[in-house]
Amino acid sequence: MESYVDEEVQNSETTNDSQISLFLRVSKKSEPSWELGVTAYAEQIVIDTLTFKDPNAKDEISYQGPAFRDLDENHQKTIYKYLETRVIKPSTIHFLHEYMINKDVKEYIMWLKNFKKLIET
Repeated sequence: MESYVDEEVQNSETTNDSQISLFLRVSKKSEPSWELGVTAYAEQIVIDTLTFKDPNAKDEISYQGPAFRDLDENHQKTIYKYLETRVIKPSTIHFLHEYMINKDVKEYIMWLKNFKKLIET
């Protein structure tokens, strides 16, 4: 019998393609702010969306701007560099990912302990 392994599944298992979706807001007091939708991988951060919000705007619906990927390459590089200077870079995301795994493990252990108490009583 011939075995078949889906190449995409195999690649994701070997490259550890974990990702974290984040929503970042860059703001200064009452000035307009940036809101970024980001997907963070182990070695790369990808900005999916970028919008500006004005806290003084009266209407909630405003122009969202072009898709981030449609921005000029120099603008994209400038925004990535800006985030890096504010410690939003792969090493930070790696820390967050490890923290989330550790937190999940601790919560699972607590859940198992509570489950054990329930069964024993």
